[in-house]
Amino acid sequence: MSDIDVTCFCPYHGRNWLLFEAVEAFRRQRLGSVRAELLILNDCPEQRITCSVPGVRVVNMPQTYRTLSEKWNAGVEMSRGRLIASWDDDDVSMPDRVACAVAAIGDAPMYVNLWVWSMCNERGVIDQIGRAWLCNGMFRRDAFLAAGGNDVDDWNDRSTFGKLKADAVWQRDADPSQIHYVYRWAGEMHDSGHTDTAEVRVKRFRDAVLSDARFAHGEHDVIPWWAMDYEAAVDDAKRRNVRVAKE
Repeated sequence: MSDIDVTCFCPYHGRNWLLFEAVEAFRRQRLGSVRAELLILNDCPEQRITCSVPGVRVVNMPQTYRTLSEKWNAGVEMSRGRLIASWDDDDVSMPDRVACAVAAIGDAPMYVNLWVWSMCNERGVIDQIGRAWLCNGMFRRDAFLAAGGNDVDDWNDRSTFGKLKADAVWQRDADPSQIHYVYRWAGEMHDSGHTDTAEVRVKRFRDAVLSDARFAHGEHDVIPWWAMDYEAAVDDAKRRNVRVAKE
């Protein structure tokens, strides 16, 4: 039986110019007694990832998954933790994120924190509090598997959310002290908001990554660091009294 409490799952595909920050976010977690791993599932066959950071496990696949939900199902199967936290490479988790989510979820199948700090209009500047699906939350591995995993042709977060939300624990208030996640809209490619099929979304994303000048072919060793001080950016957002954007 695994001694890991939490698997932070990173469904990675080629964005080496972002992955180092996601690994650094994991390295900075203030876990206390929580035992965690970062699982990087790389299905970009043009690039092989290595990483020697303690607690980081990389799985390089020889082919690309047809949909992101298929990739998530595979990642949860590979996970050693009883709890799963999404760890997207283009966003940044604050150092208290994992420990706070573990405390919040208790015995529930899922913890939903609806709120994230958002960099919407300018790279590096938090200008609003935004809403999220599951990127800032956590769910139980056994509950996910018992529910049959994600519907492979649905969006992965929507499928998980729909199956587990009935008995979830919620952080419904946009309390700045309970927001531990920085969501970056500005400056990076996104599939959020697109309405075509899950398979087409993967193809579009893959084409964008492979055509990016920053893409590194071949073997890429991840050396973790942060390009900016995200904790300071969050503190600055709190001082400026950044609030939820009006819809």
